[in-house]
Amino acid sequence: MRELLAKRLAKLTQAEPDVEIAEGEPAEEAVAPRPAPQSGDATKRFGAGEHLFHEGDQSDEAYLVESGSIAIINENDVDEVVLATVDRSAVIGEIALIDFKPRMASVQMVKDATLFVIPAEVFRARLTDVAEIDRLIPLMLTRYVERLPSHVSHDKLER
Repeated sequence: MRELLAKRLAKLTQAEPDVEIAEGEPAEEAVAPRPAPQSGDATKRFGAGEHLFHEGDQSDEAYLVESGSIAIINENDVDEVVLATVDRSAVIGEIALIDFKPRMASVQMVKDATLFVIPAEVFRARLTDVAEIDRLIPLMLTRYVERLPSHVSHDKLER
């Protein structure tokens, strides 16, 4: 089930709908090409140490990492915990566009980075396109996000 979900998620970020991940190729190692250009597409550049967003921020974009290295951080009252470090081809910020809640974590550049911006309306339109082909995928995504271990409570963020 995870492999199927990973393949479908990878296809969401691909420009060509017929591009497939090779059988047995881990999704995190697959290089996802940039989504097809849309009106208003943009890239953003950040220097090492800069934040993209902070835990609790509202969301209106997801991002495809074109270059650089990025830390996903849980900020609590005592310290910061690095949950993951991602680089080229990773999609970040998408969870908040699926569950319509504030950002669950902060994102900070480890190395200079270039990010391709995926506006919420474009992201959701692509999910709608997928739903027209397979209604199970958006449902699975929603359930997957609901079951993610949360290092930070959304209740804490909504105060």
